Amino acid sequence: MKVCLKCETSLNDFLLTGKVGCEHCYDVFSEEVSALIKSQNGRDFHVGKTPNGKTIQENNAETYLFLLKEKSLAEREGRFEALVHIKQKIRLIEEDIYKRGLKQ
Repeated sequence: MKVCLKCETSLNDFLLTGKVGCEHCYDVFSEEVSALIKSQNGRDFHVGKTPNGKTIQENNAETYLFLLKEKSLAEREGRFEALVHIKQKIRLIEEDIYKRGLKQ
């Protein structure tokens, strides 16, 4: 049976209470935590609301559209250093969208 060496929480303790004993338990019981989250939410990653009440996807979409406009403007104005940073930000959003399975 799995046991956290830091706090001595056992897998059985975790399964009974649904709580871990310390931050190291997440590593020890990572498979079980992931399975529990997936069984409750249908996925094993968080897709919650952001502080402004919008979903992460809504914020990403707004930011993505803004960055596309900024990219176009930077290209027209010849701001190549800014263009590099804008493209990096766009790439990060695209990676996040792909990771969340929202884009094929």
